[in-house]
Amino acid sequence: MKLYNQTANNLRFDIGGKVFSCDPYGDLEVQSELVEHIKARGVPLSVSPVTPEVRAAETIEAASDAARKDEIANLNKQLTEAVAGEKSVKSELEKSLADLALLEQDKAGLSLELSQLKDKYKKVSEDMNALNRTLEEQAKELAIKKEELERAKAVIAEVKKTEEAKKTAVVSNQPKNK
Repeated sequence: MKLYNQTANNLRFDIGGKVFSCDPYGDLEVQSELVEHIKARGVPLSVSPVTPEVRAAETIEAASDAARKDEIANLNKQLTEAVAGEKSVKSELEKSLADLALLEQDKAGLSLELSQLKDKYKKVSEDMNALNRTLEEQAKELAIKKEELERAKAVIAEVKKTEEAKKTAVVSNQPKNK
């Protein structure tokens, strides 16, 4: 008896020690007494072949399933790549945030140091201004002292001239010894 494969798959089975195989939608010659055993096992064989319309529909469905599986596999691949990319971006973001936190700490430390340096600069500027004022006052005092010194030198020179003149006058007023 001729039986027909009702699927798009190859069939292979054994009954009573004999192996049977059939191509997709193909036919198979079996003894009539084995038909009941084959049906009892649920092997997808029938006495009538699959119509071309049913074959076409199953082929379209199989192609659609394959296309869906390919699309799903492609989407899964894209999802895996996207997840990996997201993890990479998250890792880089976390590193950048950690670096930013360190920079913020450095900034805070530098701001404090800058503030301290500004205070030191202000103090040094005040000290320098005070020293400049003291220097100006000392320069004025020195100028006054130089003037006083010059006047004293002039007075001393005058006194010396006067004493020289007196000595000269005393010497010229003394009688000469003969």
